[in-house]
Amino acid sequence: MAAREDLLKVPNYSFSWQAFLLAGAPIFLPKGTTISCSAWYDNSANNPHNPDPKVEVRYGDQSWKK
Repeated sequence: MAAREDLLKVPNYSFSWQAFLLAGAPIFLPKGTTISCSAWYDNSANNPHNPDPKVEVRYGDQSWKK
């Protein structure tokens, strides 16, 4: 099995980071390297930052803050 490494973890995401986020040091990868990405979104009542867990969340390319 190939080596695995987390390239990004965001345990305390802030909506305001979408407009501006600086990356850390560059990571150089050998030619042919494959990167796999997984994401989880907590829209449950257990998330203290969820303004209304009863509202249906749908997919969309747009994002805005109320």
